[in-house]
Amino acid sequence: MLAEHLLVNGVAALTSQELVTMKRVAQDGVRVRACAGAASFHREKTLKQPIAEAEEQLRHLADELHEDAQASSRRQKAAKERAGREREDRVAEALRQLRELQETKA
Repeated sequence: MLAEHLLVNGVAALTSQELVTMKRVAQDGVRVRACAGAASFHREKTLKQPIAEAEEQLRHLADELHEDAQASSRRQKAAKERAGREREDRVAEALRQLRELQETKA
């Protein structure tokens, strides 16, 4: 429970400073050192909304895990497929533009 509390407060602090958004949350397992002074967390009123959003996101992810343990991997697979399609579209567009330039030069 302490770890969840720290996670929620950390995300809330980052969100309140507009350093992160709650659109997508991921963890890569990399540890980083934080250098925050005591004054960084003195504005409780401005942190209430980001704390509520972080708690809601954490609840949503926990509920999702309990309901469907494979949802995360399906979402990742869909994201990879979408990225592949988008890259394919960009390459096709670049090739189309190249052909236009070659025709213009000719």
